[in-house]
Amino acid sequence: MYFAVAKLLFADEGKTSHDAKEVASMVEKIRARFKIAVKPYNGSGENSGTNGIVIAAVGQSAHQMEQLIDEVAELCEVSGFGRIDDEQALIENFDDLDFEPEE
Repeated sequence: MYFAVAKLLFADEGKTSHDAKEVASMVEKIRARFKIAVKPYNGSGENSGTNGIVIAAVGQSAHQMEQLIDEVAELCEVSGFGRIDDEQALIENFDDLDFEPEE
């Protein structure tokens, strides 16, 4: 079993002040279609003010997680919401995690 956490940042193409509402709408579309955890991302530090989303999901394989991230990015782009400018993902196998209790 694998988990994935990904950050997708949208290209800054002169969006209006309605960006927050548009991102919230896109988040709801993604949740409904893919049944995954999604939150708006407004950046921090040098990315402050950048609109994007963060997703989290679990699946049977790393390949499945990669496909899911690609499908979410494609949905954002084909829906007319905006082009993905930056994508960063962490995909790990639960078996590789060390959950040994400390003594």
